[in-house]
Amino acid sequence: MLLELQAPSGSPAEMSPRPAVGDSLRIVHFDSTGHRRSSQVRVDDVAMIWSRPDHTVANGVMALSGDTADTGVVVDPGGAVAGLVIGTADGRSVAFSSDTLRKLLDRLRSGGTVEHPWIGVRAGDVPARAESASTPVGGPSPGTNLTGAVVVEVVPGSPAQASGVSVGDLVTAVGGQPVHGMEDLLAAVAPLSPGDEVPLDIIRAGSPVRLQVVVGVFPE
Repeated sequence: MLLELQAPSGSPAEMSPRPAVGDSLRIVHFDSTGHRRSSQVRVDDVAMIWSRPDHTVANGVMALSGDTADTGVVVDPGGAVAGLVIGTADGRSVAFSSDTLRKLLDRLRSGGTVEHPWIGVRAGDVPARAESASTPVGGPSPGTNLTGAVVVEVVPGSPAQASGVSVGDLVTAVGGQPVHGMEDLLAAVAPLSPGDEVPLDIIRAGSPVRLQVVVGVFPE
């Protein structure tokens, strides 16, 4: 068994409908001494993109403000499971919502695995009007007004390296989805599945280039 949540009676816990912005919820968790705690929180966002410290990306997660915790089960006023806390960011708890949990559990029950899509680049936003002296070689020329995500690192052996991506490339679209900055790049990759082959549109030395990248699995 991978995960079991039970109500106080011992029966399987009920799943709450997807929470909405403004809802009041509780995080039930255990503190460092092993005592059970209940924290009151408010839903600030239900479609947040969270780039975790290990560079994996969680897409469409909830942001919860109030008495935050970095682990725990999120429950609604009736005690039904509304989500699962996966970490903290900017002083708020970050959690998968109940509908995301349903999808993950259904996939695991059917014998599947949960894999994170990965192309293997680290990128940043374009400096204002690309006038910064630190703009990478091969990136947008000074005085241009392009938008996108500037590649600052290509992981050796990654799908991006295999497709020909280079440091300094300006990513403008992934799979046809426009990229105007680093967050857009994360959002475009997050819903993809390992094995997908998608076009990667870049600007290199002022010229548009289209590459094909096969999405990989984030290395453990």
